[in-house]
Amino acid sequence: MKTVQKKPLVLLTGLAITAALGASIYFASASAPTTSTMTASQADLLALARFNDYQTGVTEIDAAIPISGRNYELDGRVDWRSHLGYATLTGDDAVLLQWTANGIAVHGSWTGPLPAKPPADGWTTRQWQQGADLDTALQLILDLSSDRPENAQLVRQSGASVLRRDMIGGQSVTVFAGPPEAGSATAHTRYWISDTGTLRRFEALIDGSSTWTRVDLAAGPAAPIPHIPGMQ
Repeated sequence: MKTVQKKPLVLLTGLAITAALGASIYFASASAPTTSTMTASQADLLALARFNDYQTGVTEIDAAIPISGRNYELDGRVDWRSHLGYATLTGDDAVLLQWTANGIAVHGSWTGPLPAKPPADGWTTRQWQQGADLDTALQLILDLSSDRPENAQLVRQSGASVLRRDMIGGQSVTVFAGPPEAGSATAHTRYWISDTGTLRRFEALIDGSSTWTRVDLAAGPAAPIPHIPGMQ
């Protein structure tokens, strides 16, 4: 499988994600929300968010992904250090997925919750398909971590902004709009970050969709993910 290179030290923007994933991604905001100037402490939160994911190791996620005009639910775990995801995907049918930076494995016709240990057989593996809604979203999820913090000063200069204060799961968060794409003043991405710098939610519009892809991240570490054969 062809390796997809991760983009280090980049706050996720339309251009950065396109370069990292090798896929065509379009971001736009549904409206023009009120923004405020980012303080130094707020810039620190945003700069540390992906690094804090990396330090957590493994996180439970719950995502809503629009695929061909329909919403699919993704429930599982991501190992940020190994760049490994494992989840159920539910739409018309349910399947098991495991994915890395190099490709995806699918176990079809799955019923029941996500098993603690992946089945030993029944998997079909393939390389990433450029421009496919699911493939783009799964790769984007893997890119929500970094092995080092962003530069907070550059974050403040990037055009990222503060939207509002909010609550997720009883926890106070600051909602940020990511940097605008070159030549545009609209927000591309949204980050819900706790006061301790933990990323609790990420949203983006992918491949021209008018529906936000949403990824919710649990607050604490989760169980390790065993690799299936061929997905090392």
